[in-house]
Amino acid sequence: MRALTQIIAALQAVGALEVEAYETFVQRATLNSIKLLRKPDQVRCVLLCARLFWRGPLPGVEAYQRPKELVQCLQKALNIADKCMPSQPALFVSIFDAYTYHFEKGVPSVLPAHLSDLIALTRDQVETMRAGSERDEAVAHLRNIVGHIAKAKEGGGDGAALYADVVLPA
Repeated sequence: MRALTQIIAALQAVGALEVEAYETFVQRATLNSIKLLRKPDQVRCVLLCARLFWRGPLPGVEAYQRPKELVQCLQKALNIADKCMPSQPALFVSIFDAYTYHFEKGVPSVLPAHLSDLIALTRDQVETMRAGSERDEAVAHLRNIVGHIAKAKEGGGDGAALYADVVLPA
């Protein structure tokens, strides 16, 4: 997993590849992520690969933005995490975090409904965790993400408009 993570990081930073070569490397990294032995590692690497499908312009390199493939990666991560249940509910917090990140980046295929649904799903999954430090970390991470969205909604301006259709828990 460490080598694959480094390859993904290098692909995020590289600017000297032509689009066809970049797409080939991104597709292979994504496929190799899915082939990892441990399901939690698959989820983490697939989430990293999702970022490869939406990168802003780098110095001397134009943006590479494939919203359809990005959402497919996020959905694949959700499917894999669902197969890890009930042993890894904290993965859903990481997936929710990734959806929120891409929503804020303006990916048109990541919708407010996705975030609303994931808030409820993630809360349900985290509630199934046994008491302990891992659960405490997952709860804190989820609370921070939901708090960030709530603060943006209340703050007015661009944040309020962005998150206007996201339904937060009562």
